[in-house]
Amino acid sequence: MRQSPRGAAASVVAEVPPLRLACRSVSGGCLDAGSASRLRSVGRLWGPGSRREGTVLLPRQDVLDESLWGKSRGLDPQLPPYPLVRHLLDAAAMALCLWDVFLSENQRARIAEGMGLAEEPERARELVGLCAGLHDIGKASGFQFCSRHGARHLSAEFSTGREKMSVDWVGHDVAGMAAAAEVLEALGFEDDDELAASRRVAETIGGHHGRFHRLDVGVGPAFLRGDAWARQRVAHAAVVHEELRAPTAPESFRAPAAVLVTGVVILADWLVSQEGYLRRRQRSLEPSLTAHFRRSQADAPQLLKDAGLAPVELRRLPFAEAYGITDEPNPLQRSVMEELPAFAGLGKRGGILLVTAAPGDGKSETALEAERVLSKIFGTRGYTFLLPTMATSDQMHGRVAQTLLNQSGQDAGLTLVHSMAWLNSAYADDGLAGETVVTCDGDEATAGRNRREADLRPQRWLRGPKRPLLAQFAVGTIDQALMGVLPVRHNALRLLALSGKAIVVDEAHAYDPYMQVLLGRLLNWLGAYGVPAVLLSATLPASVSDRLVKEYLQGAGHLARSLRGQTFPAPYPGWLYVDGETGRCTQMSPSRQLEQAQARSMRLRVTVERVVHGAGTKGGDRNRMAVIQRLLQPLAQGEGGVALVVCNTVGDAQETYRELRAVFDRRSHEAGGDVQLLHARFPGDVREERTRGVTEGLGRNGPRPLRRIVVATQVVEQSLDLDADIVISDLAPLSLLLQRAGRCWRHENHWKRHGYAGNRSRPAWAVEPRLVVLDPMAAACRTSGVRCTPSTCLAGHPGSSQESRAASSRFRATCSIWWRPSTAMARTSSGTIPEAVRRKPGRNTTARTPPNGAWPV
Repeated sequence: MRQSPRGAAASVVAEVPPLRLACRSVSGGCLDAGSASRLRSVGRLWGPGSRREGTVLLPRQDVLDESLWGKSRGLDPQLPPYPLVRHLLDAAAMALCLWDVFLSENQRARIAEGMGLAEEPERARELVGLCAGLHDIGKASGFQFCSRHGARHLSAEFSTGREKMSVDWVGHDVAGMAAAAEVLEALGFEDDDELAASRRVAETIGGHHGRFHRLDVGVGPAFLRGDAWARQRVAHAAVVHEELRAPTAPESFRAPAAVLVTGVVILADWLVSQEGYLRRRQRSLEPSLTAHFRRSQADAPQLLKDAGLAPVELRRLPFAEAYGITDEPNPLQRSVMEELPAFAGLGKRGGILLVTAAPGDGKSETALEAERVLSKIFGTRGYTFLLPTMATSDQMHGRVAQTLLNQSGQDAGLTLVHSMAWLNSAYADDGLAGETVVTCDGDEATAGRNRREADLRPQRWLRGPKRPLLAQFAVGTIDQALMGVLPVRHNALRLLALSGKAIVVDEAHAYDPYMQVLLGRLLNWLGAYGVPAVLLSATLPASVSDRLVKEYLQGAGHLARSLRGQTFPAPYPGWLYVDGETGRCTQMSPSRQLEQAQARSMRLRVTVERVVHGAGTKGGDRNRMAVIQRLLQPLAQGEGGVALVVCNTVGDAQETYRELRAVFDRRSHEAGGDVQLLHARFPGDVREERTRGVTEGLGRNGPRPLRRIVVATQVVEQSLDLDADIVISDLAPLSLLLQRAGRCWRHENHWKRHGYAGNRSRPAWAVEPRLVVLDPMAAACRTSGVRCTPSTCLAGHPGSSQESRAASSRFRATCSIWWRPSTAMARTSSGTIPEAVRRKPGRNTTARTPPNGAWPV
């Protein structure tokens, strides 16, 4: 038996028996399965402006009252509200359309497999439609009194008792979950164990507003009302059940499949709850519910297309045409295109691919080629490209948009997914169509105006914090995907969006330990759904990659104890593919790996400059700004050139920018000056414009400026396609220094083959790629003139005799820096100041030994 993915989206695995309602005799109103299947609606036909008055009476237990409403807010107040049964039929019809059109082959297979219907996908389809058709069954309760307009149109039998609702009020999702047991029993669903379909369907009903609930949540009888209301719930369910050809209960209904079905229900409900759609249906209701259901089925594909969710097929083009570049694929890319298909097709479920290569080796194009290979084999459609920052997401969005246009994907759904995406020019308002969804709890976001239009703009329906991942192609920050495994609302919808596409995680090394844990949980779910996953990195530690691969395999059903002794080493440069079903791993061939290593072999010169931080002339020639100006002096003269100065903080970047602009160019960034500033604190639209200006000037195609100095923070060290003649960086961890070094001479091999961008070659002073690391040092001691640290202050200066240590207090008194805890930041990993460096009352004390073996500088 396969394991459920760790960190379930919510309590979809019920451990407590559901609340059972008392079922009385048929004369009291509870129907058996045979009676329920014969229920039919006989509602009268009415036109605009008319009122519904009465129904044709059948035997007491067979009457369906259409005065029970499902939608009222935002509709025409001159007409009766939209009947509940018709909204349920709309949702069921849309769920069937989503199954046929929106869901990928892989998603359909996982849902059918989770229901024990792997060989009967049509039954699984009907059951998904039934879940959607019952999602609002809880509205046949005290919910009917939450709208005065709706309550006024209730029939006489159901219009009394409103005064009892104030105390026992619960959400209609919880009410539907509580009433589901009785309704499903009438439809013939049994409830034998915790995997029984009735329990899972109840949880799906309870979770359709984005939050799952426990089955033991109590609902007061006053809210569910009496026998007449119970009969109406069964009657409404029976109509939906019969229109779906009376599906029978599946053998099982496992949690991962239930999460996907809940996502389908949420999406179907949102699509048929759009204000314009409901108003059109409200004005012209069909005479029978069968005709209404057929019309809903006919309208569903257009609703899906208008929302931007209809998938498109891209043209298969040669590598250079697909990505708009002049180069042929490099050995790494050719290996993925030619060698990967033979190994990826061995299993029936997706696998995880790890691509490791130096910055600038074309990992992004490699990932997109891998997606084409894996999606064709495993039945996924489209991809989600996840990156660490908004700036990198903005640039990648433009590259993906151009790639889709090259492959005739003008109608493809492409979204930018991060918290400030609405400020991006790709979300310009002009000419966009869309409708308000009346049940989305403020999900609509106001789009910025007067933005530059992009080639591909998402439909308005796909905007907002919860919907963009549903697009066939999505580019965004990784946190948007990680919310799928956090206990937040509509996480099931996010998992639905991710499970139908290949997932690409760029810069997999760039996340802190907490996010690495969440990434592991996400891969665990992707493994359960058989989704192909691609991890890209230039500096991913082997221990991290090994853990992530094992998380994916555990989600795919492999036991942790069987993986404990295994390792999955990835070649560098190269790729490693691990099949989700068999656990077999395959690597890039050694011959191609050697070709890749030789194709872009370049010697990087790394120099370290000792600098002193401080304003003015502090430190003399070793002052940080004086060193930077000296390094940039050749650029400011003669042939010019391009330099990238990477700072660790926004404050340092701003100060560096001001001083360099005062020395080299007094024009501002807005005036097109040679010194430019880029960091993450700019407003979203300003940052986008500045990022575009920097990347266009320093990219592969140019036009390359005569001279430019870009001062930036960490936003440029990952995923941004920049090429500089020299990179100057503040001291940082080695992995980040390697990433920053990847911006130096990034396109040199390409330009040697095809000519330099803008016909501007490297300046004469740039004879080799060079990374300069600024190593901060303390100010020189006034006594000795050498670097001063706490240990040398206390032990005497270098070169002094043993006796001179007794005079250390004299050296400390004349030292220019007092080493207090506040300046040295000597803290342990737990965040507490070691006892040795705590300041005692009335004294300035210093540490006699460096904490943790070294002093931070």
